[in-house]
Amino acid sequence: MAPKSKAVFVTGATGFIGRRVVAALLKAGRKVIATDVVSPRGSDLGCPFYVADVRDITRHAPVVAEGCESIVHCGGISGPMLLQDNAAEVIDINVRGTAQLLSLASDLKLRRFVSLSSVSAYGDTPEFELVDESVRLSASTFYGTSKAASDLVLQSFVRERGLSAIALRIGWVYGPGRVTDAIIQPLVRSAKGEPLQLEAGAQQRLQFVHVDDVVSAIHAALDAVAPTAAAYNINGSETVTVGDIFDLVARQLPTIRAQIGPGLLPGADQQGKMLLNAAARDLGWKPEISFPEGLRAYVSWLQENPY
Repeated sequence: MAPKSKAVFVTGATGFIGRRVVAALLKAGRKVIATDVVSPRGSDLGCPFYVADVRDITRHAPVVAEGCESIVHCGGISGPMLLQDNAAEVIDINVRGTAQLLSLASDLKLRRFVSLSSVSAYGDTPEFELVDESVRLSASTFYGTSKAASDLVLQSFVRERGLSAIALRIGWVYGPGRVTDAIIQPLVRSAKGEPLQLEAGAQQRLQFVHVDDVVSAIHAALDAVAPTAAAYNINGSETVTVGDIFDLVARQLPTIRAQIGPGLLPGADQQGKMLLNAAARDLGWKPEISFPEGLRAYVSWLQENPY
């Protein structure tokens, strides 16, 4: 267990994952200092918070130097659906922002740096039935490229500077609070009168992971005693097709008005199943929420909440 005399510095703290990370750390009795580019919606986070761009290292440096022992980096552009018309900004935020925070952690000799990466860093992996962390990074989107590049920068800090840093390559995250659409939300909305028509995609295989499992993985990575790698796959245990998701939601909400054509989702990476053995071995982590269980609870939530 990490010392509690100093705080964990959390970037992206008002986001889908970041806000839950802050709450989990506080519940565990940890001190937290949080930042994001926007202020929290609704109630405050329950810890010191300030607004700043993730790249504003002159603002972050004195805060981290004064009272932090680790960094959990949840900030940045969080998916390929964001800033699609500004690739340079995606790269700058995700790569330069991460590199500057890694440099700060290295200079201050912080205990641990945990960065949220993505399975998008792998790109297409159709030739691999199972995907572990040794698979070559071959991103197919600017977002995925930004995550792959950030992972490589992190690995360089581990090897050249001796920084204890971990990148978590996270799959399709779902659960209460996700603002951007990820198939499930439009399906639920279709039961409320917004028909959903997808020309193709029924055979697309996806590996969803519940946001609560992601948070527990971050906590495990933060406190792991002696991780042997710089990157770990973090995902759910099952893969499902988009057609399967349609069927599961339809069983719970028979009034959905949605149709999907055969084939694969246009523009989506075709990936094998992500292996989670390394995270189990080194971090003591495995997903606890099965997709059918998590989906049922999430669909119920979306019936009463906008996201």
